[in-house]
Amino acid sequence: MTIDEFMTAHGIAIYAETDWEAKAFRIIERDAALESYDLFEQLILYRTVSDFADGIAGRPLHQIWTQGNSRCVICKPADEAAAALFYDSRLNAAEHYLHALKL
Repeated sequence: MTIDEFMTAHGIAIYAETDWEAKAFRIIERDAALESYDLFEQLILYRTVSDFADGIAGRPLHQIWTQGNSRCVICKPADEAAAALFYDSRLNAAEHYLHALKL
């Protein structure tokens, strides 16, 4: 499954992954507006990769951030890799946790 197919299948509006060597983010945005674009700006757009790495260092493998109905799941499968998935959802906290694990 490609990133585009994954995003479409799961309603992901924005996908951001780290490129540690280039010290940049690779960002893919679909034609889907987030209720709160601020969440994306605060976690990715207005930060450097180093700041992002410092913010997730020593934390659990998956992190969940919310702002209104906008959600972000940050996955860090290895020290050299991290990705953030942004989407809108009306799931309650328990449902959202299980959904985030599935993603």
